[in-house]
Amino acid sequence: RIYSRSVSLSYSLPSPRHILSQVDKKEVAALVAAFTNPSELYGNGIRVGGIRYVFLRQNGQHSLYGRKGSDAGVCICKTVRAILIGVYETGIQPGSCNAVVEKLGDYLRNSSC
Repeated sequence: RIYSRSVSLSYSLPSPRHILSQVDKKEVAALVAAFTNPSELYGNGIRVGGIRYVFLRQNGQHSLYGRKGSDAGVCICKTVRAILIGVYETGIQPGSCNAVVEKLGDYLRNSSC
């Protein structure tokens, strides 16, 4: 299972995971800034819900990737009006999580959302 939640829309859906329900405004502000300048992430990592993920890379201006240990990670995708966060855990391939989050991000960007 891949858990995803938009954190910047004016409405939100109940999160199936505790991690995503704990995302705070400081973390969102840091993520927004990182899309322009990810250099801060190399030293501090990506923080989502109080959990630190090692920053792996940025893909263009729309996606950030992080890893926690060998079996968990995060994919963050920016759209016009939202930031999507996909968290994967044991049993999910990182590429599967990334594909789902990025495809949803592409769809929302193409829909001007």
